[in-house]
Amino acid sequence: MDDKLVAPGNYITADQYHEERLRAVSVVLQTFARRWLALQEVQRLRRDRDRRLRREDFNLLYHALERAERKAALCFLLETETQLIAAIGHHRIAVQNNNYDKVVRNLLDKVRVGGSPQWRAADGRLIEMDSEHTEHECQLTRDIVDLSDREADLMTRQVKVASLQGLRKRISTLFLQFIKTPAFNPEVAKHLKVPQNPSQLKNDMFQCRGCQRYLQSSDFSPTAGARLSGRCRDCTGLDNIARSRDDFSCYRNI
Repeated sequence: MDDKLVAPGNYITADQYHEERLRAVSVVLQTFARRWLALQEVQRLRRDRDRRLRREDFNLLYHALERAERKAALCFLLETETQLIAAIGHHRIAVQNNNYDKVVRNLLDKVRVGGSPQWRAADGRLIEMDSEHTEHECQLTRDIVDLSDREADLMTRQVKVASLQGLRKRISTLFLQFIKTPAFNPEVAKHLKVPQNPSQLKNDMFQCRGCQRYLQSSDFSPTAGARLSGRCRDCTGLDNIARSRDDFSCYRNI
């Protein structure tokens, strides 16, 4: 069967059709007009920029173009150098902490508190006589006794060991200060860098021009003219690390 069913659609008049076409053409024309106006504005700005450019401006552009790769390489080297300096600083701090413990142990080995007498027995054993405990009444000893009593009280209360680390560190620091006091331990005067005689201390003090500290002559490096340099060894070493970075270790064995 060849019959078909055809349903009529919305009827569009000629005026409606022409109105829709006019609206579409208007949108297209507005788009091209805006594009043309934008291009004109860009060209005007470019002409204004070119009119203000001078020879020095072009030289600056060429200079930046030639040094771009070099500046990038220098920035990379600076970043690498910063990382290496930070790593060396961390390693140096760790070594200084280890050396501090070694210095304290060596000082305790050299110095005997109170000068306790010692004898060598026939079989080679070292015999040491324990002297009577004498309390030196001063603020330092009172602080040590108070902190020791506080530690004992906290231990009886079963405080954790991690919580006692700060208190024990403070006690160790005060006890080391007690050992380094010649009034309590006369033997330590032989191993102290700072002389106990005020006249000797006054005649052997010099001011460093770098850190502005007053130090002994042994803290300064002598020059070729047998005179002391104006900067101490610490300032000289810091300046060498920061600028020249010369290695003089090869001259030690000459």
